[in-house]
Amino acid sequence: MNKKSFGAMLLALTCACITLKAQNNTFTQSVKGTVIDAESKKPLPEATVTITGINKGTVTDSLGNFTITNIPIGRQTLLITLMGYDQKIVSEVLVSSGKEIFLNVALT
Repeated sequence: MNKKSFGAMLLALTCACITLKAQNNTFTQSVKGTVIDAESKKPLPEATVTITGINKGTVTDSLGNFTITNIPIGRQTLLITLMGYDQKIVSEVLVSSGKEIFLNVALT
């Protein structure tokens, strides 16, 4: 293989990798939301929010807000837990590439 062929092949592989990376990003989305107390309606900081099928999650901030990025599109199930509260399962959340998901979750 000569240098010209090798360079062309390397360029083609680089372009293919960039294209696959870009396509892969279009098949994910973010899930955002707020976790509150069901009775007082106050935000719940430090609640754990997990996407169960992919074991990806986060903890809510001081205002009860959370963001989980790079979630595969499709139907997902979220598990929300916080000590002293009943856990909450939110199933069949449809994550699509066209729109970010925003959820309000109340724990009892």
